Amino acid sequence: MNRRMLGLLGAALTLWFLRAEFLPASNADAARQRPSGPKPSARAAADGDVCTVPAQLPERSAFAAFGKEDPFLGPRPPAAAAPAPVPEFAGPPLRPPPPAPAPPPRLPYKLVGVMREKDQTASVFLTHEDRLIQARAGDTLDGGYRLLSIAMRELTFLNLQQNLTVRMPVDGEPS
Repeated sequence: MNRRMLGLLGAALTLWFLRAEFLPASNADAARQRPSGPKPSARAAADGDVCTVPAQLPERSAFAAFGKEDPFLGPRPPAAAAPAPVPEFAGPPLRPPPPAPAPPPRLPYKLVGVMREKDQTASVFLTHEDRLIQARAGDTLDGGYRLLSIAMRELTFLNLQQNLTVRMPVDGEPS
């Protein structure tokens, strides 16, 4: 904290002593500081003397045109020409892309259970629209499906309209 305060105090004192060089002087102060007499010649400046000739500024009227535009925009580019017209394609018309494949159908059945007897093929019990259906592999069911196979972990159905195979795990959720 003390070092920071000392640094700020030193900077403030430096600016206080150098204020005459950075701040504009009033007309009376400027007239007192200007040396009177002949202006130094170019030869004296070439000999190593410091030239203290005050700069001659242009009249304010010369700057009147600059205040009307934003000085930060810079020169404006010329207006862009209209783009050239694009020629039409004279080839054959493009074909539309093929339709996306339909999503796989959802099975309308819920598995109730599987029955396996020793000498017979396995059969499954399914519900469809509040009806209980008993089916074996190869049977065509109401709703447009054929039961293709009964395995230990899944049932395989064929959608007869779209010719798609749909599998149902034995836990009852179709995949």
